[in-house]
Amino acid sequence: MRTFHHEPPAGSPFITPIAPPARPEPPHGGSVPKESVRVYRPGDPAKVVKNAEVIQRVLFPNVREKRLQVHPASGALWFDSGSRGGGPTPPSLVRTREVANAFLADVRRRLGSAGGDLPAILPDDLRMIDTWAGAVGGEGRGGSTVCRFVRMLRPGSDEKLVPVFGETVEVWVDAAGEVQAFGSTCRSLGTDTMVARLPSPDEDEPPEHRDDHEEKKMSLIYLSGDEDEDRDALCPFWIRWGDDLAVVSPASGHSMLVQVVPTRMSGGIALEALTIGGSGRFEYNWQAWSPLAPTEIVPLSGGSSARVGPGVWDVVVRVRDAVNDVTEKAVLRVVGTNG
Repeated sequence: MRTFHHEPPAGSPFITPIAPPARPEPPHGGSVPKESVRVYRPGDPAKVVKNAEVIQRVLFPNVREKRLQVHPASGALWFDSGSRGGGPTPPSLVRTREVANAFLADVRRRLGSAGGDLPAILPDDLRMIDTWAGAVGGEGRGGSTVCRFVRMLRPGSDEKLVPVFGETVEVWVDAAGEVQAFGSTCRSLGTDTMVARLPSPDEDEPPEHRDDHEEKKMSLIYLSGDEDEDRDALCPFWIRWGDDLAVVSPASGHSMLVQVVPTRMSGGIALEALTIGGSGRFEYNWQAWSPLAPTEIVPLSGGSSARVGPGVWDVVVRVRDAVNDVTEKAVLRVVGTNG
């Protein structure tokens, strides 16, 4: 399992690691898989890029100027009309939710009637998680309120929907009650496969310890990666929220968690990639760059470890499971010294 220091707001779908654990548990324990769970494969983001003009007409049919931005790596969307009507006071939370839900329903109808080979840019299942005043208007610009939804996926045919951390939809409503901006980090999905499910770590605990977590049993989630990167799978994980900690553990043999562990050494920093889960047959790709020159990428290593010299470095390792075709990454900023 992996423990994150975390203080999530109510309903938040994000995990923000602050300090990594000293050492994760071994990636391959003695748990016997049982039952099954879905692994989802994203579609081709190039298809979203190719259909950007059609997608904008579906989202905002009355806007002629090209304003939709599509991220080429993930298909993430961002549209802003550049206009905010109404007075300076943002619309109420209740009004914003009504407008946002009606907007999403209209978009789904237009998607259904668009025909052709248009990718599914709007997930079927979204859950509203929060609404907040985005901006107070001024100088001829109206205020706005934002409504945010998290994507939900079904891990099993007869199971309830669970959230996908990192995939959200945002709808911005101005003071006049009009939707003026839209953002989505939800990837279009291709296929899904049922794979063996790993039992919850709760089931591996001795009976005398299970009562400690009775009110906070582990539940299933999916984790999605950085919208700036390609992704080859959305995999399930077990999670237990605590008062200030979230414990995450793989829920399938495809699910992996990757961590960079640095060790100070003479002349720099030694780095090790620790992978929890997966098949055990991994391919590694290490890179580093200086925060002062982020475009100057330095290749480091193709093994499970690497090293950097003195200085401040942002380091990334990508770990690919050669058996399951799943890639995860970890990023860490380190400071190497000559001492």
